[in-house]
Amino acid sequence: MKIAQRLMWVMGGTTIGAMVLAVAISSSIAGKNAETALSDSIEQRFLAVATGRRQALTQYMEQQRDLLQSLAYNRMTQEALQALKNPYQSYRYEVENPGIDTLRTEVGQWYQQRYLSYASGYNTAPEIAKWLEKASLETLLLQRYYLATNPHNPGELAKMTDRADGSVYGQQHKRFHQSFRELVTRLHYDDLYLVDAQSKAVLYSVNKGPAFATSLQDGAFANTALAALVQQVIKQPAAGWQMSAAAPFSAQFDQLTLFMAAPVLNPQDQKLNGVLVLQLPLTTVSALMSDQQNWNRIGLGETGDSYLLGSNGQLLTTLRHATEPTPVPAELTQLQQGKQQTRQIVGADGKDYLQRTEALSLGGHPVLLVTQQQTAELYQSLQDLQQQLWLSSVLTAIGLGVLVFWLTRRLGVGIARPLEQLSAQLTQAAEHQDLRQQFLPQRDTELSQTTSALQQLFSRLSVLLRGVQQAGQHSQELAAQNLQISMRSKTAVYQQKAALTQLDIEAAQASAALLQLQQQITLANDDAALTHQQAVSGEDSVKTLNQQIGQLAEQIRHSASSMLTLDKAATDIMQVLETIRGVAEQTNLLALNAAIEAARAGEHGRGFAVVADEVRRLSANTANATAEIQTMLNRLAGSVAQTRQGLEQEQLTAEHCLQSAAHADTMLTQIRAAAARIVQVATQIHRLGSDECARSQQISAALAQIHQSAVETDSAMSMLAEQSEVQQQLSAELLTQASQLRV
Repeated sequence: MKIAQRLMWVMGGTTIGAMVLAVAISSSIAGKNAETALSDSIEQRFLAVATGRRQALTQYMEQQRDLLQSLAYNRMTQEALQALKNPYQSYRYEVENPGIDTLRTEVGQWYQQRYLSYASGYNTAPEIAKWLEKASLETLLLQRYYLATNPHNPGELAKMTDRADGSVYGQQHKRFHQSFRELVTRLHYDDLYLVDAQSKAVLYSVNKGPAFATSLQDGAFANTALAALVQQVIKQPAAGWQMSAAAPFSAQFDQLTLFMAAPVLNPQDQKLNGVLVLQLPLTTVSALMSDQQNWNRIGLGETGDSYLLGSNGQLLTTLRHATEPTPVPAELTQLQQGKQQTRQIVGADGKDYLQRTEALSLGGHPVLLVTQQQTAELYQSLQDLQQQLWLSSVLTAIGLGVLVFWLTRRLGVGIARPLEQLSAQLTQAAEHQDLRQQFLPQRDTELSQTTSALQQLFSRLSVLLRGVQQAGQHSQELAAQNLQISMRSKTAVYQQKAALTQLDIEAAQASAALLQLQQQITLANDDAALTHQQAVSGEDSVKTLNQQIGQLAEQIRHSASSMLTLDKAATDIMQVLETIRGVAEQTNLLALNAAIEAARAGEHGRGFAVVADEVRRLSANTANATAEIQTMLNRLAGSVAQTRQGLEQEQLTAEHCLQSAAHADTMLTQIRAAAARIVQVATQIHRLGSDECARSQQISAALAQIHQSAVETDSAMSMLAEQSEVQQQLSAELLTQASQLRV
């Protein structure tokens, strides 16, 4: 019994040792494989998160580019730029102009009293004096009427649609402002600008900031990123859309701002007419990096973050935690040279982070995309798996040990050697991970049943594992197919969403156009009614004119008769002048003879000679006066003749006027009847236009709901694609684990 007991204890100890060794080896191999697979899965998931942020940023910029180009080639934008260009230059002649000094004082008071208090909330001190010094007359006039006298707060200046200043610019502003404002509000832009290509003047701004109506060539903002981008687009219009680097913008409280610009062509000759500029807030990019601060949903957990750095190391988006590590300026050059780089770093809080950097181009400007997360959180699942694996191994070993000791106490001495053989076979099967192990038949019934049961168990496990391998392979194939289908569906949904976005914009524009058409029809209806009233008034005026023209014709006939009498009187006066001229000649001759006789008389005739000289001078003066009167009478006769001819012509004209007035009276009667018919037709068109406008608004609302559904579908398809990728990885891992056992 001692030897049997010793054999029993030896057999039990050996069996337990073999089982523990098998469990340890299997657990170690499984742990290493699981650690490798899970580590790869974690790193792949982390890389997928970083790739997802890059794709989200790329997709967002592509959407903004497509939208910008669509707006630049939109007919409304082209018409708005063309319609505001000339009124901007002529605005000084259409509104009250108190002088540039008075304007500078009024606008400066508004900046000092209202704008500075608003800007203090952003911790900035605008250079108002510099702005006013470089402001032109057009800038001051437009900022006076649209900023200084705007009834709304500085942050709500866009609410004023109609300035009602009676200018052409004000009418065109009222025509286009509501559509542009709805676009900026819906797409969350900071502002939208229309810039003239020739003068580089900001013709229009939605939110009416300090850059509104200024010159980007020599104005207050000529040295900003906005002016540089506009100049670049004007020089290279064939390049299409262009984008500025993120830089502080003084007109936006020195906040980091992105500008996107595209050329706007003239619809007639396709020449460059101006530039459309969109001002993008970097807060939108920050929200995009964190998926609206849903870090868990994008796979960054409680400690992860994704942010952008400029080429100079400037932080373009906000950090999730202030203690996060960021690349120092000395590392930027090296990081930007490599396309992708993953490394382990230590943060300011002393914790390890896994950081992935990727150099990107944001609108042609280099930026650095950084995605990072604490390694403790990343590999927490691996640590949990290792703990569970070792705990299960210990529990399994303890359970098997208890079971073996209990069995050895029930077994006899005669089964010590068969048990040892059986233990050796089990150890070999565990070490080689071979479920095809064949157990030798035993003579003892219990051992025979045990070996038979183990053989059946290994056989069934082999069948099950083969099924698992086949199912895993099939699951991997299905997961790959599901991933492909999900990616295609995601692409299709994205295209549908883009198409619905464009359709929504066009529907909004169509609704605005129908509303404007309804307003024009209302004006046409009022004009038709006014035309009818004016036709009635014109008919009465023409009748009065007929009477006055008749009186004028009678007066002209009387004036012609008076001219004939005047002509005859002038002829009589000329005959009298002929007689006076003859008398003057005779008097001159007599005075000459008297002078001769006085000379003969000598000293006695000297007084008579003086009288004769005076008479001769008087005769000469009379002749000269007679000649002048003759000349004036000749001119008078010519004027009378011309006047008589003119009066005769006017008499004929008056008769023609009488005939034309009668014809005009007839035509005005017809016009009055036609105007009445136009009023009826315009009333019907106005009613139909109101119905069509209501239907257009219903269509716009339905399209907005469809667009929202498309956005939700796009998000769901993105999640489905990520889940399909995870399923494919899990299937591959399962197939790898199952393949390690030989069946």
